[in-house]
Amino acid sequence: MLDQKVCKRFLIYSLFFSSVCVFELCSANNLNFSANVENSLCSLDHWVQGRFEKDQFIPTFISKNISGRKVAVKGRYHWFSSTEANDCLRDKRVWIIGDSYMRLFYFGFMDVLRGNTKNPTQVIDSRKMPEKATTLPYSPKEFEFLREGTMKNSNATIYFVGKRFFSLGRSFASLKQLLPNIINDDLIVMNLLIHDNKRNRVQSSEFKGNMRKAEIFYLSKVWQLSSWLKDQKPRGKFVWSTSNSYKEEKLPSQYKRFQRNKRILRINSRARAYWREAGFPVLDVFHITMACQSKYCTNDGSHHNRMVNRAKAHVLLNYFCQPKKM
Repeated sequence: MLDQKVCKRFLIYSLFFSSVCVFELCSANNLNFSANVENSLCSLDHWVQGRFEKDQFIPTFISKNISGRKVAVKGRYHWFSSTEANDCLRDKRVWIIGDSYMRLFYFGFMDVLRGNTKNPTQVIDSRKMPEKATTLPYSPKEFEFLREGTMKNSNATIYFVGKRFFSLGRSFASLKQLLPNIINDDLIVMNLLIHDNKRNRVQSSEFKGNMRKAEIFYLSKVWQLSSWLKDQKPRGKFVWSTSNSYKEEKLPSQYKRFQRNKRILRINSRARAYWREAGFPVLDVFHITMACQSKYCTNDGSHHNRMVNRAKAHVLLNYFCQPKKM
């Protein structure tokens, strides 16, 4: 049984945030998990499957491994108000790095901070960046999509770093140039996958249509980056995100072979294992996107609407803003 004083103190915190991002800690042993904060939904230590109820992602099952035993979830994520999100991020610097899926994640994150719940079914044209362009002396020039959003009421600064056809393999050296300048900031969340494994990349002269060869090369870069970052001993929190899942029936026919969920999940799973082995948490957005079943979730089968990307932001905030271990 969990120490009753610890339980009481944690539940006081939970009530302040209108309850929730935990298994029922006082009965956690019934779920065959050790009863501590790390085994809550907030830890980003699990694959999390769920469903949407209106605009909220509701977890239903978790598992340590994609093929492992699933455990039913009784808790829920906290859904942050603008005030709560800004209080958590007061005076902090957040970086979101990646491709067009991560650009949409950035929009969802800014929506949560601004308290914007309008147009949940809108899929924003990710080529348009509403935040102001900025320049940083330590950012490689190839990162053409560099944006800065500032929340005046909390002095939080949220950056997005990206480029067209952003892939880990082709931008590996530039990432290693950028990251040492920001790894001591408060929070970095990053993903790159699809442009390493999509049709154009696989059919390049480097891989000549060999999907397996492209996967192996990509995963070798994931291993190299996770190992290198571990050695840097970042003081800030670094979170790797999985890539999105797909609505395969909406994908253009020429891309379906490369973006089937079975393949993308396999690659995500192996990449996740490298990051977890290096000691970094992994945000499971594969299953958040999979949970959205409405025809309005995505127009093209891959880029998801504002509701889905706001849900990603709420889950990330549950990790970053959770109470410290007691």
